[in-house]
Amino acid sequence: MKAQESTAGRSPRRALVLFTHRPEVEAAQKRLGRCPIHTRSILRQFIDYVSRVVAQARAVTDFEFFVATDAGFQPSRTGPDHLIIQQGHSFEERLTHALEAVAARGFEQIVVVGNDCLDLTPLLLEQAFQALEQKDVVV
Repeated sequence: MKAQESTAGRSPRRALVLFTHRPEVEAAQKRLGRCPIHTRSILRQFIDYVSRVVAQARAVTDFEFFVATDAGFQPSRTGPDHLIIQQGHSFEERLTHALEAVAARGFEQIVVVGNDCLDLTPLLLEQAFQALEQKDVVV
């Protein structure tokens, strides 16, 4: 059933999920800078960038902001409405858990982005939600 069919005259509940590890966890797995401290700083800037874009997008598009991450995550000033602690061993298990957790809260349109989406803009987020009005899944 498409989201628009289940809304019965109301706007579908929309959620954006930032799917990310804490910078400290991800820095142990990746090397983006000269050293782990520099890598953590870069990863924090990635998360802050996505959070700023989300704040801008929310001025024109109605959605709630989730971060699916590791325990101990410290959100930025423009942080999420909700935190979901990732569960599972594989990427697939963690992503599936996050999507199921958001859907269980009644959200019908769910957009997922990673912390490395540096081309993300408010317009792209708006277009993603608009595309979900016509299709069940959009990549």
